[in-house]
Amino acid sequence: MIKRLRIRFILISMVSVTTILGIILLVANIVTYNRAIDGVDMILNLLIETEGEFTPMPNKPPKDHINEETPFETRFFIVEFKNNGDTFVHIDHIAAIEALEAIEMGKKVIESKKTIDMLGVYRYKISEKKDSTMIIFIDCTRQLNTITSFFRASMGVASIGLLGVFILVYILSKPAVMPIAKSYEKQRQFITDASHELKTPLTIISANNELIEMDYGKSEFSEAINKQVDRLNSLVKDMIILSKIEEDNRKMTNQEISISECVLSVCENHKVAIENNNKEFIYEIEEGINLFCEESLIRRLMNIVLDNANKYSSNKVKVVLQKKSKIEVIITNDTDNIDNIEVDKIFNRFYRSINHRSNVIEGSGIGLAVAKEIVKLHNGDIKAYKNQNNEFEIKIVF
Repeated sequence: MIKRLRIRFILISMVSVTTILGIILLVANIVTYNRAIDGVDMILNLLIETEGEFTPMPNKPPKDHINEETPFETRFFIVEFKNNGDTFVHIDHIAAIEALEAIEMGKKVIESKKTIDMLGVYRYKISEKKDSTMIIFIDCTRQLNTITSFFRASMGVASIGLLGVFILVYILSKPAVMPIAKSYEKQRQFITDASHELKTPLTIISANNELIEMDYGKSEFSEAINKQVDRLNSLVKDMIILSKIEEDNRKMTNQEISISECVLSVCENHKVAIENNNKEFIYEIEEGINLFCEESLIRRLMNIVLDNANKYSSNKVKVVLQKKSKIEVIITNDTDNIDNIEVDKIFNRFYRSINHRSNVIEGSGIGLAVAKEIVKLHNGDIKAYKNQNNEFEIKIVF
């Protein structure tokens, strides 16, 4: 129990911290990238306005990204396509580009039909003039290196931070969950002890009731006592099973079995009881399906869901075992109060549907809770819902 709580606590904490930190890093890197590109775009606009020269702009104050050092820091080149077919290349401010390469890049930009964008490490912008099309390229290697360095640094700091958070959460998780775990263990121990303590008085009540019946014969009162004793015995048995299933150190005796034969056997055992209640019982079991499981628990699971279907059905019970992408067991029964069943609470302990709370049906009230724990123990999934035929359906998937 403590181990499961610790894992859940650590997982929730780390997912929360990672999500928040990831959002912060994403925003920070996007802002850094946009600021760098905005600075390049300011220089592009300035070069377009001055036709490729860093000349002073009258009546324009200095900008954040443009100062006295900008002309010496900026590497750029210009490709100009004249309407008469001539091409001019200005590569005086860059050494990494040859004239022919610049022309090829200019042609790619014209073909792309984008006014402003990135081409490799170069940011470009097109300026349409009366007699020509001018394209200015700025080398963004320095800006991109800054962005990359910031990204790597932020990821490194975030990784170290997450590792530190994980270590702290791991150390603090045990004392954090210990009170809850102790409370749960005490509750579980109480249930186990109470279940064992109830066995003796129930045995005595049952024995005394038998003696009374031997002396005075059976009556409606003695039969009522027997029914309540049986119900309490069933409750005690289910509580013990539930307590054992929830034990942290419980060792599973799993082996590969034919679940087809297992489910068929349980269905045949319930056939007489269901049909004696004047109900139709249909079971469609696909052959040759195997499952790695603890067979006694799977039998217990099927007994619970079939017993539940028999108790609450009106006229029909149906069981289907099939294998699609996973193994599916579907138990369906019709019922008169389908609209009063709260399917989201059906696996809660001691849950009863509204119509059956006043007219109590025999049973412990925790059978489906046991069924859910058995399915979880086998890494499966169990759900209850109202199907398209307005019937109650339980679907188990392994």
